Formats: sequence, structure tokens, C-alpha cells
Amino acid sequence: MHPLNKREAGVWHQTRSLLYKNLLIKWRTKQQSLQELILPLMLLSLLILISTLNPHVYYGGVGTTELESENYLSLKGLGYTPITNVTNHIMEEVAQELHMQDRLEMFANEEDLENASLYEPLGYVGVVFRDNMSYRLRFPYNQLPLPSDYTESIASCFSNSVNCRAANYWYSGFVRLQTLIDATIIQMQTKRSVWREMDVRVVMMGQPGSVEVQKFPHALISIYLVLAFTPFVSFLIVNVAAEKEHRLKDTMSMMGLYDSAFWLSWGLLYAALVTTMSILMAVISTCTSLFYHSNFLVIFLLIFLYGISSVSHSNTLHH
Repeated sequence: MHPLNKREAGVWHQTRSLLYKNLLIKWRTKQQSLQELILPLMLLSLLILISTLNPHVYYGGVGTTELESENYLSLKGLGYTPITNVTNHIMEEVAQELHMQDRLEMFANEEDLENASLYEPLGYVGVVFRDNMSYRLRFPYNQLPLPSDYTESIASCFSNSVNCRAANYWYSGFVRLQTLIDATIIQMQTKRSVWREMDVRVVMMGQPGSVEVQKFPHALISIYLVLAFTPFVSFLIVNVAAEKEHRLKDTMSMMGLYDSAFWLSWGLLYAALVTTMSILMAVISTCTSLFYHSNFLVIFLLIFLYGISSVSHSNTLHH
């Protein structure tokens, strides 16, 4: 076979030759190749073991239900600040609707309101008016969910909606109190009663069955997805660095090697390895307790795309 010059040798022909050369390297360095294949599977096995010891919680679907208004938590006290003619009128109307005229208190400032709530920490509610149109509601911290809590368990919502954190705005009286104050303010501004129009009904929307992952396994899964293809990246860098160290790439470039063919040969080899490992890990994870009810294609794409991006990034580092 006569030697090929730069013009005669196409990129694809060079890529096939280099790909064969890379396969021979992988075959001769069996220990390294086994590490690339076994380490991700060992990490996956450890993750499955942890998932078995901390099993996911499976919930069935729930239907759409209307929340009952009779289950309001009783308010033991209602206070407001500051004291003006407008705030007095608003809160007297609200207290009358709530049948709390004897438990309505007024305070000169918000600090006095907070001190009064200490005597009834579980049932005292405060209203702080900023002006005649805007206000803030002060409820006990344990009666309302935290707006920043995105990992709250939904277990209680399947057994009893009264104990569901998502429904606390309704059962604590928050929505009812807000509606009454808004209706009174609208009536003062428009000179028209809107009590009937402001009657609120709350519906808890249904949802299909779901899987709740505990926080600790969830964190480990995130870490695993980062570490899963670390062996591929590290050994790819080692192989490419070894060729540069021995000036093999420079020598082949002098003989007419295209840079694109060199990188494409390594990219295709590791793309095949990543694809194989992604299929294998997706099958194992969806057939075990790790992602038992998950879609195989989704899990495969998640692992495959991350692996390809990791390999591509390692190639970029050596350009």
C-alpha cells in the first residue's frame, strides 16, 4: 500500500485508521479499559444499595376535592396596627364577620402587637396596615408553609387534606381573613357591597401518582451523575496526553494528518463507550429500586447526554 499524502487522504479514511489504532490501544491496555467500564457500574451498585436501604415512597393518585370551610382553625385573638379611623372601621367589619368583636385588639405599633401575640403563640393573628389600601398578615409560623420550601413532603396530603401543608392557607383562616379585609377595603372605595362576590371556594387539584425521593439519596444521585463518567474523561486525557508527550500527533501531522480526524477518532470511540455504558446503566437503574417507575428513554438520555458533554469538554481542554 503506497503512502498517502495530505491531498489523497480524506478525513474519513484517516479517522477509520486512527479509530482502529485507538481500539488496539484499548485492547492492549485491558486493565485501563476494565477500570473505565467497572468503576461506573460499581458506583451504580453502591447507589442501588443506598436506595434499597432508603427506599423511595410511592403515592397513588388523588382526585380533585373541594376543601370544607367548617374545618377552620379557631383564632384566639386578632390584633391590628396602626390605630386610625380607616383601620378601625376595616377591622370592626372584619371582626363582626368572624364573630370576634370581643377578641379584637388595637395596638399603636407592630412591636406591641408582637408582644401581645406571645400570650397566644398558636392562635393569635395580626394585621399590619401600611396604608389605607395595603397590609400584611402576621400568622404563627407553624400554621403556614414556608414559601421557600420546595422539598416539603406531600405524604400528609394523601391521607387528610386538613393536615396538608399546601392547604394551610385555607384551614388556618388566612384566605378567609384576607378576603374579608379586601372586601371591606373595596366597599369603602367603591361605596358598594361586594360580600357576595368575595365568597371564596377552594379546590385542591388532583394529581397522578408520584414517587418521593428522600433528600439523602437524592443528593447522592446528583453526585453520582457527576462522577459516573469521570473514568472516561480521565483516561481519555491520559491517552491524548501520552500521544502528545511522545509527539505522535506532531509526527502524524507532518505526514498529512488532519486535526479533525485525530479528534474525531477519539470522539467516536468514547461516544460508543458512553452509549454502551448509558444503555447498561439505564437498564440496571430502571429494573432496580433506584428508578423503578421511571421511563427508560428519559434515564438513558440523561446519562448519555451528560457523558457526551463530559467527553466533549475533555477534548476541548486539549485543543
